[in-house]
Amino acid sequence: GIAMIVTLFAVRILLSGIGFEGVLLSFFYASTAGILIMVGLTLTELVGSIGARRYAPLFFDPNRTGFFAVTAIPAQLWFATRQPGKKYILLASAVCLIVIVAASSRGSIGALPIGAAVAVALYLAKRAKYSSFGISRNQLIGVLALFSVFAAIVVAKRPVFENAGSYLWKIGRAHV
Repeated sequence: GIAMIVTLFAVRILLSGIGFEGVLLSFFYASTAGILIMVGLTLTELVGSIGARRYAPLFFDPNRTGFFAVTAIPAQLWFATRQPGKKYILLASAVCLIVIVAASSRGSIGALPIGAAVAVALYLAKRAKYSSFGISRNQLIGVLALFSVFAAIVVAKRPVFENAGSYLWKIGRAHV
């Protein structure tokens, strides 16, 4: 409990001193430098691991390596969109993608589309708030219905679909 209180006070002081954008900028520099240093030190291991074995640089766990790389991507994209002449930062994002694939971190690979969906949703929410971009109630209900169907498909197990398909196939053949 004491460690949590001290951490919260430290975060409060940090945010008061440099602000949220400063924290994001610090995270961007730290994560990007960390990935580039790690790849620079173990480039031969990275190249050798693609398709052959999991990339585990400096004896780190491959999943944690993938998590480190996937968390750097949003900070890099944020920085590239905030700084007009700094699009070369996207090369660091490409390096992060290579690290994720080489590490074969399924959790990180799954986190990419989820993170992208959240980023697009935040962008659309911001756009809807500050412009004439609007969504009608019927469109909103339709989108929510699609999300519900998608969630049901994801949650359902494959045998359920096979059984339903077999059942429908038998009924269809019986009525012919």
